[in-house]
Amino acid sequence: MKRIIYKSSIIIPLAMIFYSFIEPFAFCVPEIGLYMETYSSRILIVMVTVVWLCCSPFRRGTCNGTITELLFNLVPVEFVLMLVFAQHHFVITLLITLTVAGGEIALFRALKKDEQKHRFSRKRHRRYQFTFRRCSILGIAVFCAVPCLLSIFVYGVESPTYKSTEELWEQLFLEPEVVESDKPDNLYEKKSELWGYLEKENWSRLSVQERITVTQELVDFESDVLGIPTVPVTSVMIGTATLGAYDNELNQMWINTEHLANSSVCDVINTICHEVHHSYVDYLVNTLDWDNPAMNSAYFAELRELMDSQENYKSAWSYGFDAYENQPLEVAAREYSEKETAIIMTYIEGSG
Repeated sequence: MKRIIYKSSIIIPLAMIFYSFIEPFAFCVPEIGLYMETYSSRILIVMVTVVWLCCSPFRRGTCNGTITELLFNLVPVEFVLMLVFAQHHFVITLLITLTVAGGEIALFRALKKDEQKHRFSRKRHRRYQFTFRRCSILGIAVFCAVPCLLSIFVYGVESPTYKSTEELWEQLFLEPEVVESDKPDNLYEKKSELWGYLEKENWSRLSVQERITVTQELVDFESDVLGIPTVPVTSVMIGTATLGAYDNELNQMWINTEHLANSSVCDVINTICHEVHHSYVDYLVNTLDWDNPAMNSAYFAELRELMDSQENYKSAWSYGFDAYENQPLEVAAREYSEKETAIIMTYIEGSG
């Protein structure tokens, strides 16, 4: 009975592959520049599982209907879960990996040294090989057990999201002193600190967590420029073709983590300005009194067109890229973001 149970444990890695298709997730480890969208993450999971189960040298000596076969079948699952854990605790994952690798080397050398004390025998050599493989599988299972359980029950096998934190914001930005002046306020001149962080060299030194905090400050600034309430921005793996998005139901802005980490600061600013303009249109559509007859005047014709475009939004997936790009809502956001990005870049270059 036990033998059947241990043999049937191959269902575990196959179940993981099935799970990756019904609940897709992405891998995001900024420390090593790993940004894998849903599709590529799924391919990685399938490849790791198939190669390990079919081609692993550890297969001989472990797949024998004992508990070691169960541990052998758990290895590809643990690899994936350790990658999930690395997204949240990279340093700890690195230490565990080095510990396991060091233990493997030490075990191999110890067994090799012990084997050399005896006259060579094929039977004894195979016994040492089996011992090494079984101990290796056991070591991997034990060292990775806790991080893997945390990946399932704490992190839910999901890629991390990054949001601005008040503590980090207070470290990066100081409250400006209020100075009495007869000159009209220039919002751009007041943000010299923000422009400094967005300068190319300074931006390259910032972590993803610091970048999303600076990005939130940029969202707040753009909201002030347009005279609307600000919205929270979150960095997340949202798809290969999506750089940013605004959800008018949740009043939430998203930016692709890979885009935030790898794209030029100019492109990131352009994305933010584009999405803030979407929040601007949504704010006007939801706060203005459309029952007022004045809203039917020529003065509000453009806004009525934008409202209609928002209510009948055409996604690139459903209608094609041309239809998506040429709808009024996207044209207006693109024109605003290009113009606003050019203005901001002049202040950033001036701060450098």
